[in-house]
Amino acid sequence: MTAIAAFKISECPVVFGDLLITGEAKTRQKAGLPTIGDAHEVFGDSGWAIKGLSQKVVIINNNCALAWSGSYMAARVAISELREMSNSAPLTADGVRAFLSSHPDIIKHGASFIGYVFEQECRKIKQFRHDAEIYNSTTFGRMMIQGSGAGAIKELSDMFSSTRMRETGQVDAKKKALSACLAMAGMLLNAELRGGASANNLHSMFGGGYEVAVFSDGAFRKVGDLTFLIWTARSTSSGTELTMPHMIVKQAYAGDNLLIRSVRVDNNSGQAVILDEQCHIIKPMYESDEYVDENIFSEISYNSPLLCHCVLVEDENSKFHTIYTRVQLSTSNSPIQFNEEDERLVISFEQNFLQNIARSLQEALSPS
Repeated sequence: MTAIAAFKISECPVVFGDLLITGEAKTRQKAGLPTIGDAHEVFGDSGWAIKGLSQKVVIINNNCALAWSGSYMAARVAISELREMSNSAPLTADGVRAFLSSHPDIIKHGASFIGYVFEQECRKIKQFRHDAEIYNSTTFGRMMIQGSGAGAIKELSDMFSSTRMRETGQVDAKKKALSACLAMAGMLLNAELRGGASANNLHSMFGGGYEVAVFSDGAFRKVGDLTFLIWTARSTSSGTELTMPHMIVKQAYAGDNLLIRSVRVDNNSGQAVILDEQCHIIKPMYESDEYVDENIFSEISYNSPLLCHCVLVEDENSKFHTIYTRVQLSTSNSPIQFNEEDERLVISFEQNFLQNIARSLQEALSPS
């Protein structure tokens, strides 16, 4: 099962998808997730298990991006053949639809696809879908969605229509698209972390992490070199109290391989003590000569130019109040720096950064 979506934000096409792979299993499977670590308790002895993580957002070439759900093997075969087709002739939306609807493995095993093609002849971006749903979001308009997480995507997309958005600096269509998609991913990661092995999304068989592809500068590209920070804040009568981040997820790419490094931390006298760290190498959905091993993570820092903050706000009784998200793109120095020393993660903030976050939270919580 899965959660995939393709839609436009300010006319910028985006493709969004989760990573989780589940299936039937006679025995418990050992698998780790970036958010909760050991995931074998999620399904217990139900006969289902988390099998691992897979890239469900795929760049076919510069002119085509898609997301898939359903049979892994059928999708893998079809994607490989579609990439070969793109090497011999320009792809069109009609051509991709015809290919998918007649592919024997897709017909036999079942797989869904959604995506976009930039047709060079007419210089237009056109959508395609196979066995997928259309949803008219109050925020994003027409969305192509599919998978067991489709309901969650609908709910999140509609939430944005009642959310106060504040933009600073120069914000173009690509940045708006990035902000919305990363905010969605951050909220889903936060829910998964908070729910643990009982998280609703995991029991609905989607999650584990999220990828985003956008059309920018004439080509489809995945969004990498980014860090999610999961925080908790408490709203009291005297103001808003913000704790240190308790979950950090770094995503980057080595060629076509997705690298995820995540850490759960505890605050000990102002120092972030590492409770659990996960490292995942997630290969592309097609054959690749690129070899990447675990040693690469020694070169992957939690520092990123693109930061997505997701703050769970509780009331004075520690009950859920709301979620606040903030996406920051730093062209020079990041407002947060991570340094690793002796099994500790030292987090340094720009002067007044925490106060600014708390102030923004307070403004967001105040009645309009």
